[in-house]
Amino acid sequence: MAQRPEDEYAHIVRLADRGRYDEAQALLNELIAAQPEHVAALAKLGGIEARNGDLGAAKAHLEQALSLDPVWAPAWSNLGNVAFQQNELDEAERCYKKALEVAPGDAVALNNLAAVYKRRGNISGMVDALKRSHRAELRSDPKTAAARNGTPASPAPGGIPRPGRSMLGCGSTAALMAVALAALVAVLLTVL
Repeated sequence: MAQRPEDEYAHIVRLADRGRYDEAQALLNELIAAQPEHVAALAKLGGIEARNGDLGAAKAHLEQALSLDPVWAPAWSNLGNVAFQQNELDEAERCYKKALEVAPGDAVALNNLAAVYKRRGNISGMVDALKRSHRAELRSDPKTAAARNGTPASPAPGGIPRPGRSMLGCGSTAALMAVALAALVAVLLTVL
């Protein structure tokens, strides 16, 4: 008996979560060939491609996913991650802010926005974004939780993808706050 598309997608997500990206990518390509408008699969494929350094393909798949569901915060964050990796900080910031328009308080988007501010040397902006991210993680707002879990705003076939990773390389806001505090102390010591 053939797997239902939701089960197939959930299996693919589990493969990716276990670091089996090549297998997941091959299965995503097959799923998308059969269902070209599978938003979650397009976005997941874009995330894997970005992780593998194929930024052009990642951008194309994320933009395709967003054309089908323009209010999906994790796809905006991942598109911002592609721009960040290409050192297109204005575009990365725009994408992260778009994710925050769609899902105010999205901790991943706030962490990634902090990374843009860090790269630009905007320590106060970075600290502010990290504080907001920390507060967002402490709240249990169902809308924020849905955005963190990658739930598409409009119904899409398939399971729930995982959120994008922070460009600062850490998922813990407490650890990110420590980085921000260390950067702030370094700046203050330089000024004094």
